[in-house]
Amino acid sequence: MPGNLVHVSPEDVAKWPPPNYDHPQTRDWMPIFVGIWYGFATFMSGVRLWLRAYKKQAGGLGLDDLLLFVAWIGSTAVAVTAILSTEVYMVNRHMWDIPPGTYESIAKVVWGAEMAFLITSCSIKVSVLLFYRRLVNGLCARYWVWALVATIIFTVAYTAAFILALFFNCTPTEAYWRSFNPTYTEPYHCANTTIINILAGVFAATSDLCAVLLPMIITWNFTMSRKQKIALNCIYCLGFLVVAASGARTYHLWEVGHESDVTTYIYNSYVWAILELNLAIICASAPALRSLLRDHLDTPMKRYRNAEYRPAETRSYSNTSKQVLVDRRTDRLPSDFSGYQDSSLRHGSQSEVEDGSYRSMENCHLVRTPSYPDGEAYGMQTMGSPGRGRRGSD
Repeated sequence: MPGNLVHVSPEDVAKWPPPNYDHPQTRDWMPIFVGIWYGFATFMSGVRLWLRAYKKQAGGLGLDDLLLFVAWIGSTAVAVTAILSTEVYMVNRHMWDIPPGTYESIAKVVWGAEMAFLITSCSIKVSVLLFYRRLVNGLCARYWVWALVATIIFTVAYTAAFILALFFNCTPTEAYWRSFNPTYTEPYHCANTTIINILAGVFAATSDLCAVLLPMIITWNFTMSRKQKIALNCIYCLGFLVVAASGARTYHLWEVGHESDVTTYIYNSYVWAILELNLAIICASAPALRSLLRDHLDTPMKRYRNAEYRPAETRSYSNTSKQVLVDRRTDRLPSDFSGYQDSSLRHGSQSEVEDGSYRSMENCHLVRTPSYPDGEAYGMQTMGSPGRGRRGSD
């Protein structure tokens, strides 16, 4: 990515059509496009952080949440630079329809966008990998955990390398944008970045793919219900869309340095970068919504399909040691079961009491879910590692 802008040769300029500064052909949909994707990603990341920090329903805050917040700030910077470039500095026009005095400003904003993109992309991928490392720790072979750690190290290392390349591609660094100003006469040197651009694209796509494939392989044989499996596969499909967007962005970035209509490909690069980053944030935030959907969508009928509702206010479940009364209106267990959440009842044979407001259930036992500090970790454990539990049918 670093140093994609090049000086257009006089031969290329000679082939341009006459400039049209007053009524140029423009693409004016960037603010709407950015607003939709950025708004959705902001909502998803906000819900995740709210659930963890305030509601305590999706586990406690961790380093992965801090990195997601950093990624959201970075995506905000990319969104601002995209709109600034297109609406203020006229990147939504063809290169020949832009006054030459604007070139320096375009290059400076693009430099800032590249820096923000590198930091944001790295933060999202490391956040996702740390999230899955925490979930599967102790549930799978150690080499899978080490594979996640190795991918994290690889992602951080190549990001740091390309950030340094962005700073030192031109000496001095300001020559990256000031060299587009005809009045800039200071001596400078900028390296040929063709190979750097190719490597940046390959490394980014590789780390994107690893961030999707590793969690998918690790959780592939976990025992879970059909609904959980579908939800997880939907997240993985979105992850592959992120990989595809990364490939498209890399292609257009390469074209920025090889085509004379530079701004057209800068515009396209912004489009794919916005899509890539915000889709990645959505994927990173989606698993935390499990607890929210469970609390708001799980009705008593869904949770106790085998139970027959009576007009009475309470139902009685009992075994040989204790009787438990469950409020019919809320299906909640009494307060003496503190320290547990998501309690449910599993029963064997049933016998109905004809004369009364309660229904007794023999051989009934109470299944209590401990209040784990990390809700998703317990959720993954209850899905079960290969061979644990049974595969649900719904």
